[in-house]
Amino acid sequence: KYVYHNVFSVSIRVLQFQVMSKIHISILAVVLVVDAVNTLHLKGKWNPSNRYLFLTKFGFQRTQIDELEATRGYIYGTMMLENVTTSTQNLTDIATLVLVDSEFIVDLYGNATEPIWIHNITGMTYQESLWFIETERCNKMFGKINSLAWHKTCSPTGEMDLIRSVPCPASGFCAEEDDPESVVPNSQFTFVVQDLRQPRYWYLSLVACKRNLTTCKWETT
Repeated sequence: KYVYHNVFSVSIRVLQFQVMSKIHISILAVVLVVDAVNTLHLKGKWNPSNRYLFLTKFGFQRTQIDELEATRGYIYGTMMLENVTTSTQNLTDIATLVLVDSEFIVDLYGNATEPIWIHNITGMTYQESLWFIETERCNKMFGKINSLAWHKTCSPTGEMDLIRSVPCPASGFCAEEDDPESVVPNSQFTFVVQDLRQPRYWYLSLVACKRNLTTCKWETT
């Protein structure tokens, strides 16, 4: 189904992080972008206490109508828990893998690094106030993305496929993948980037935020 001609690939391998000092997760992901001539591999570890990890920036060529499959961008891979136990096997919303273009990266990165000032946190414990502040940060980071990013529960009319809840289930697809036929074989998620207007840069990041499916608001993990 997927035929690649000129290939520029990026892979993210074994990203390990710790949540609440109890859960260790490793992520194995492969990112493939149909574009130019080279391959780039990223390997490393991530602790979500750092809140935000910028993974890579890469460019896609403009999609050609007469060569859609060959000129689209494909980003795919797997993200699974390390040392899965009975109590952790169903954890699939520890963080968010987010793909944005240059229009949104400033808001995402800017709010990830700017101080957040919150009023009316008197009476809270330190941990409660920290959770409140970081949750506010999550909502600021995803404020503009929410208006466009598709989500089957919280944004079914969204037009862009930009986010994945991670880790993915050990034996299945990421939660946002509702069409198995659109996922590259042996992968748990696939982003397909198509831009008929112009080439542009795209940015891939991991963020220690998750979406509350009841309120559809973002919360820190």
